[in-house]
Amino acid sequence: MEDQFESRFGLRPKWRIECPGRVNIIGEHIDYHGYSVLPMALSVKTTLLVAPISQSEIRFENVDDFFEGHTECLPSNWERQMKPLWFHYLLAGWKEIVHEFGLDQKGFAILMDSSIPSSAGLSSSSSLVCAAALASLTVHTHGFPWKIIDKVRLAELCMKAEHRIGTVGGGMDQAAECLSQSGSALHISFNPLRCESVSLPSHCIFVVADSMERKNKAASNDFNSRVVEGRISTALLAKGLGIEKWKDMKTLKDVQEESSFTLEKLIEKCNDLPEQLNVIQVRELIGDHFDAISTQDTVENSSFTIRARAIHVYSEALRVQLFKVACFSEDINEMARLMNDSHSSCSQSYECSTPQMDKLVSSLITEGGALGARLTGAGWGGCAVALFHSDYLAKGDFPSHLNILFHSKPAEGIAIVHL
Repeated sequence: MEDQFESRFGLRPKWRIECPGRVNIIGEHIDYHGYSVLPMALSVKTTLLVAPISQSEIRFENVDDFFEGHTECLPSNWERQMKPLWFHYLLAGWKEIVHEFGLDQKGFAILMDSSIPSSAGLSSSSSLVCAAALASLTVHTHGFPWKIIDKVRLAELCMKAEHRIGTVGGGMDQAAECLSQSGSALHISFNPLRCESVSLPSHCIFVVADSMERKNKAASNDFNSRVVEGRISTALLAKGLGIEKWKDMKTLKDVQEESSFTLEKLIEKCNDLPEQLNVIQVRELIGDHFDAISTQDTVENSSFTIRARAIHVYSEALRVQLFKVACFSEDINEMARLMNDSHSSCSQSYECSTPQMDKLVSSLITEGGALGARLTGAGWGGCAVALFHSDYLAKGDFPSHLNILFHSKPAEGIAIVHL
């Protein structure tokens, strides 16, 4: 890769940035509602080779010639594109750093490679954003970014950076990719960002399988629709519970903290929510507050699902708590049950699965011998993660139609190497 960099740019790279993908073991679509999640970093990763250049431009090249290179002239006022290209994720990371630190726009060259399957739910896009943010800091600090930032702050800025692409996530991907330690999963809590390493039982192993379906979540409004449906649920639930400042409730977790109800009690309270509303009905119930909580690509949605979305968030948050306890007690069967319940909720209540994904998850258990399995990532295709007893996994190969990508090993988070 270093020789390719020299061939394309006419100089040697000075730094290598490595940022892993991640697999979310449990806790899907709840980070942007303030609830904790339990992912781990993977050995597959984004790699950027970087060097400063004298020209007032950023030059982007990709090892895969399918992706056309790009030169961004400086100074640049780049803004979100409705259909993002690969280098837009790098520009998002760069722009957030330049904005946050008030930096002059220095020229540099980037060559990118990635072993993370794209649009597979393994956070390839967030890995790009995080790697670009660290690359930008590295150029501006002459190779010593950790003198002005720590990895927690980097993760927080990278979450904001990805919003520049149009994906309103909650920070799980960036935290897992920046803060993971080799050999452990991470229990990640938000507001403020806190991480706790969680040891996985020695007799279990996780396997990632590919559904062979791909969907760019930034190129459709499915993801943002779920975000907005959760915000509507938050407003309606808070209002229904008599919370005076219901418009100040940003997430479903805010409602829990204000009401002091347990997750189990809130799941019951969700049954009072309407199942589905159209835009006119939403405005009748919460007025102009809808304009404050909707996104540009969801204001004209024909309908919003309410009750099922809120039930998923609260029940999934409870499953994360129980899964962590099961890890500590090394109860692999309970871990598997919670993963299976998680997938059922993602498929039926959150509707972020597909028939093909449902079939893969079922086949991993019935044909592959998994104890539990579920979709991972945003959904709508991508990958599934399955839990196996390590003794069973050692017995032989999987049926080829299960499309096993790799056995997971918790990996290290983002890193910089001086060349």
